[in-house]
Amino acid sequence: MKPLVPIVIDQLRQQARAGIPLSQSLRLACSSFDKLDVIQHVRSAFTLNVRQVSPLAGWQALEGDLSDSQLDALLMPEIEHNRGAWDAGAARSSA
Repeated sequence: MKPLVPIVIDQLRQQARAGIPLSQSLRLACSSFDKLDVIQHVRSAFTLNVRQVSPLAGWQALEGDLSDSQLDALLMPEIEHNRGAWDAGAARSSA
């Protein structure tokens, strides 16, 4: 596994804030990463645990069976659920 790349984590968060689907963000930000690197970056960016991020291992772009829309339907609610932990601006505005 490669070390985490902070700029990629920031890009993933910025794109999530803008409403860009995770599948599209990953294609842009993580195209040169292997499966484990993608999973680690998504976990770190959105403070997801292994259970929450597990659908990512089944995504078609990582040689699985899930389509982009299926991946987004499974992971976007988890990302939103953890928004207070990964998006400092959202946490401050909801306080």
